[in-house]
Amino acid sequence: MQTVATEREGANRAIEIVASALREEIALDNQSEIIRTSREDVMNRIRDAVSPRLSPFGIETVDVRLKRADFPPEIAASVFERMKAERKRIADRERAEGAKTDAEVRSNVDRQAKIIESAAQRDADIIRGCGEAEAIRIFAESLEQDPEFYTFQRSLELYKTYLTQNTTIVGSSADLGGMFESIRQAASKAAEVPEGRLSTAPTVEGADSVCVRFEIESAARKALATKLDVDRSALDVTSMEPASWGDVSLGCPIPGESYAQVVTSGFRLALAHESKVYVFHTNEDGFLVVDCTPINTVDDVAGEASTIGPSPPIASPRPA
Repeated sequence: MQTVATEREGANRAIEIVASALREEIALDNQSEIIRTSREDVMNRIRDAVSPRLSPFGIETVDVRLKRADFPPEIAASVFERMKAERKRIADRERAEGAKTDAEVRSNVDRQAKIIESAAQRDADIIRGCGEAEAIRIFAESLEQDPEFYTFQRSLELYKTYLTQNTTIVGSSADLGGMFESIRQAASKAAEVPEGRLSTAPTVEGADSVCVRFEIESAARKALATKLDVDRSALDVTSMEPASWGDVSLGCPIPGESYAQVVTSGFRLALAHESKVYVFHTNEDGFLVVDCTPINTVDDVAGEASTIGPSPPIASPRPA
């Protein structure tokens, strides 16, 4: 009553003092700290600062709370623009990182696809070459067994080629017979093999060795790819050597199983994947494949396969 006369005036003076202390305190702190971390501390400091200043009015300061903090109108627009620019910068950074990751993933996928496609094309060329070599061998054998029937068959094929649908022949039946005979003689002459060449040309030994090696490697790759659930192009054959074993277990018997004591010839292969080496044994044609990788030492390719839990033989289907 002595200092401010009325309660309303006292309240107004108290608001002015608190607002002044609030502005001073906020000026010393960051906006994010006031909102997120230090709001309680700021309010306590303001309360302690205004308490002795309000005491002469007979007012006891119990607590101070901040309901809302607005920017002054003259700077609000610039503050909002700065906030928008900061959010845009963060968004642009996220987009750039996303675009970089997208490019890396696409590049890696394209590279993997190219590797798989190249490996498939290589295998297709080998299979096609092996098929052509087998066809040459079969034709050579048929020519050697019955040259007359072979030339007759070839002449029929020539008839199908030259006498197609809607073909018109002008002449007598004798002319037609003579034409057929000339075609047959030409086919017979084309089928002749120079003397001394028959015993060497049809064998195709080089192609045969490549085809056998390809079948063996393909069978081992398929078995390991199935085991690891990876693509066959990711597997490398590091070594392949002939081997023989005293029974049909291919050198990796399963404990408790009995095997026929028959000498079995085949191959021992080492395949690498992600710095690990796996050992596989196969028979001569790759029809049986056994995972002989030692369980306790996957990286040791030099040692013999352990008898601890080898995989059972896998029958690989022969190509038609």
